[in-house]
Amino acid sequence: MDLPGSNGPPRDEEKTKGSEILDHPDRSKRKILWDGLKSAMPPQSTPWILMGDFNAILDPEDKRSPRTIGKRCKLFGNFVDSCGLQDLGFNGPKFTWQRGGTSARLDRALANNTWMESFPQCLISNLPRIKSDHRPIILSTRTDMDLATGRPFRFLAGWTKYNNFSNFVKDKWNYGGNMVESLNRFTSHAKEWNKKVYKFLGFRK
Repeated sequence: MDLPGSNGPPRDEEKTKGSEILDHPDRSKRKILWDGLKSAMPPQSTPWILMGDFNAILDPEDKRSPRTIGKRCKLFGNFVDSCGLQDLGFNGPKFTWQRGGTSARLDRALANNTWMESFPQCLISNLPRIKSDHRPIILSTRTDMDLATGRPFRFLAGWTKYNNFSNFVKDKWNYGGNMVESLNRFTSHAKEWNKKVYKFLGFRK
């Protein structure tokens, strides 16, 4: 697989590998996932990226709750360390999951060093939640596909608490087959809505 933004196509013996993750909610069964992924780990010469809902955190700061303190998942952490993976970070709101007063960063992307060397411009963006307690995340493999042009776009947490914001998202979000173009259109609508309705000055020129 040859992705845009790479430092040239991988050689035949270095095909890129991607793994989509949806961890089991039953903690007793999570070890099966980590062991299975570890056994399927490609050679270090193969660019490898894993994205999705890991249903676990790597750092106490990845969780915010009035009742409990965030704690690093040992099984998840051991898997990341033993496979030599690195968190690719994110652009947008930090927490990707919310239920009641608890928020956590459960959705993320991890990659090995070969992936990061092959796609040095890759960017992970956390998108708005729509009819789900999880935010979708999207991977861009090159910066010229980034949404940020001029002033950077920032999704404000306060928007979600504003009356009718969910209706605004339903009305303005429309996936037309090209994710980057769809996000750019929604970003323009969000900036205009912010200026006229929410009136946060950070987006004004």
